[in-house]
Amino acid sequence: MIDSGGINGVNASDLIKNLNKNRTQRKPEENKKTESLFNSENLEKSAEIKKILKKAESIPETREALVSHFREMIQNGAYDVDESAIVKKILG
Repeated sequence: MIDSGGINGVNASDLIKNLNKNRTQRKPEENKKTESLFNSENLEKSAEIKKILKKAESIPETREALVSHFREMIQNGAYDVDESAIVKKILG
């Protein structure tokens, strides 16, 4: 059972009232800035993110050759694991 003080002494209804009170006390232009997802700053960031993603998609997968090389070595039994070197790197 939750006491009248709420969880950890925070009453949910009081918290909601305070949030709504703060929202109504702001200037109208401040409300517009925070409430709109389509403001110019967000649109600029969105365009920049799209450019970065497009560049990332155009980068070739360079590790595929490395993976293929080690896959062949493992399949042929030519890949030798040096356990002591691994332990030294892990433990320092």
